[in-house]
Amino acid sequence: MFEFVAWVYGCIILHNMLAKLGIRWMELLDDIEA
Repeated sequence: MFEFVAWVYGCIILHNMLAKLGIRWMELLDDIEA
């Protein structure tokens, strides 16, 4: 059970990090294309 909870927390943290990075990537791509 602990492993499952730790895995879920890891996924949430990773997802949040990727979401923040994703927004920055989109802004960077917009700057490059402009």
